[in-house]
Amino acid sequence: EYEHGTNPRKPDTDGDGLADGEEVHPASPQLPSDPTKWDTDGDDLPDGWEVKHGLDPNDPNGDNGANGDPDSDGLTNKEEYEKGTGPKNPDTDGDGCPDGWETNNGYNPTYPEFDPNDTGASLVFLNPADDNSKATPPVNANDARYTAPCDADTIDVYVIPHHPFAKVRHNNALLCCPSTDASSTIFGGYAFSVPLGSPGFVECSFAVEAPSGGQRHEYSVTIENRYRFQDIIAQKWDNTLVVINTTEKRLDDHRFVAYQWYCDSLPVQGATEQYLSAGEHFTSNTSNRLDEAKTYYVEFTLSDGKKLHTCPGHPTLKIYVGDLKAKAYPNPASAELTVESEQLKAGDSMVLFNVTGARVREYKASGSKTVINLSGLPEGEYILRAGGESVKLAIIH
Repeated sequence: EYEHGTNPRKPDTDGDGLADGEEVHPASPQLPSDPTKWDTDGDDLPDGWEVKHGLDPNDPNGDNGANGDPDSDGLTNKEEYEKGTGPKNPDTDGDGCPDGWETNNGYNPTYPEFDPNDTGASLVFLNPADDNSKATPPVNANDARYTAPCDADTIDVYVIPHHPFAKVRHNNALLCCPSTDASSTIFGGYAFSVPLGSPGFVECSFAVEAPSGGQRHEYSVTIENRYRFQDIIAQKWDNTLVVINTTEKRLDDHRFVAYQWYCDSLPVQGATEQYLSAGEHFTSNTSNRLDEAKTYYVEFTLSDGKKLHTCPGHPTLKIYVGDLKAKAYPNPASAELTVESEQLKAGDSMVLFNVTGARVREYKASGSKTVINLSGLPEGEYILRAGGESVKLAIIH
């Protein structure tokens, strides 16, 4: 004690956390340090703390100095000392997050605020044609089902792990580089793209691996790719919408076993057939027509029990009863019908339909006034489309 200038009444004269004897006669390979100096090498790190954490109290440089970072966690030794973290342990609290990352993001690196075995995730979906602000709100990956926008050919799926250092794999490939767009819901998400193809359901999968390396969870996502309204819905006059239910025209093999029509997102009561009718054809009662201001779509029940939808669509009204410029007489007619319209020119097509929308006959106009032959047609109500307008008529014999 006398030779080294230490206090015989104090086991740790300099209060650096090392007993005087440990400093003078350290265990190999540690070299002796000054028992009267709290910080022998002058790097602002107490000798005892350095020895405890495997640093050299006699070396103020490199990994042993105040600015060293031997565990590469983003904190210097001086910062590790001040925050109570280990300079050679990149994750002092064992929560799977480096000490430097926790410090920079407002977490406590000495208190585990994450579960290192967490394999949970949320999902965000985005049409790549849109900017990031149009991404969906996050949904739990366990309940992931998404309806693609009607104008999308591909969907970007963003996987946002609950643990910030979990890994994400898609098709066994490790996804890289989470989104750094903090202004949108895709922030922190690892993205992969899903081609949609023809209408139906697209199944895709991914896996989340916990940072501990011991846990992995497989997820499956279902994306509904709806029919474009105009591709599968035909409008018959102003009051009827009909589903084109033939695989040859639809170019897919879905089999519809039930229908439910919707108007402005609400189910239309009793509208469970292949067609939706607003009422009697071509009357002056506007309530019997479809509404151009409203949106319509159909929910199909498929043979496997799944429910597939069309995109919303608007009807286009073409017939305005009581305000027609075209004339057809006599009406009712028998053998011949005279049609007059300022819109008709020689050679223009005039088409006769029955009230179910089936084409019956086609005529060629001779000019703005044309006489057509009705012989051989059964009695009943018909619609004549001429000069861009439609006229309701009756045939009697």
